[in-house]
Amino acid sequence: MRSAHQLKNMRIEEIFQETDRLVLTGNATEAEQLLLQEIANLEQQGLIPSLAFAQLSNELAGLYRSNSRYSEAQRYFLAALCALEACGRKESADYASAEMNYAGALRQMGDLRQAKERFLSAKGRMERLSLTNSYVYHSILNNLALVYQQQGCLQEANQLLTHSLEWNRSQPNNNHEIATALNNLALIRQKMGDIPGARTLIEEALQMYDRMPPNVHHAAALEMRAALLVDQRYYEQALSDFCRAREKTLFFFGKNAEYAIACQNIALVLCRLKRWKEAIRYQEESLTVRRQITSADHPATVRAEQLLLRMQQEQEGKKHGMSGAQ
Repeated sequence: MRSAHQLKNMRIEEIFQETDRLVLTGNATEAEQLLLQEIANLEQQGLIPSLAFAQLSNELAGLYRSNSRYSEAQRYFLAALCALEACGRKESADYASAEMNYAGALRQMGDLRQAKERFLSAKGRMERLSLTNSYVYHSILNNLALVYQQQGCLQEANQLLTHSLEWNRSQPNNNHEIATALNNLALIRQKMGDIPGARTLIEEALQMYDRMPPNVHHAAALEMRAALLVDQRYYEQALSDFCRAREKTLFFFGKNAEYAIACQNIALVLCRLKRWKEAIRYQEESLTVRRQITSADHPATVRAEQLLLRMQQEQEGKKHGMSGAQ
């Protein structure tokens, strides 16, 4: 019987490479099945708890998070954390990384309080380990900044992201992390009212994504630029970016929460262009996806329903003045 250490050395990296290949070629379902099978193999071999089990569970949870399957993501993130703790690896970079990923899921689920606690816990763990000069640490800073942004703490978010971007620029062969930091910082600068600064940052990020192989974060950068274009009333250009973002999101992740947001943003821009019939069609698609991935009383679902009603009323000439892209 192989030990967990042998399995890691022989297979884990190969499994992750194949998982990445499947996701990047639009085969997320096959990636899920591969990870589930490998986790089942470990269970059959009695390799739980083990580092390999934690790593595979963390990878599967991340896939579920990307597809907005949050209850399943939470289950496997917690399984990964429990396995690492049982292996005596709670004070490790592996634990901090898994905790960061779990915190990201909590943020996407709207639980900002617990997400912030988990990000700060992961940050503190990396600092105790003297691992602040690492990709994991600066990824934690990037994600923690998004929580601060959502809580309205823009100065704190800007400080973290500026520091993280400077560090990422100092590292070799680091375009992916640089582009992600640029995109996140552009969002903060937009919220702070620095539209020219945000536009400069997002244009640099998009130039980098255009030179990369297919990248799952490209859609977020396109949506960021589209939002800036809406602010400047360049609606046709914004519509093009939102449509490209929607296509990339669908390809990589299917009809997840980001896909629903992309559909809604397209609908809102179409409203600005007085193309009501198309707007309603996209908003209906957004609402359908929302109902599939969240509860009927979830704020995002309720807002999607309200927007659809307003669009229908606008088409009938009963109301005027739609709100901007969200």
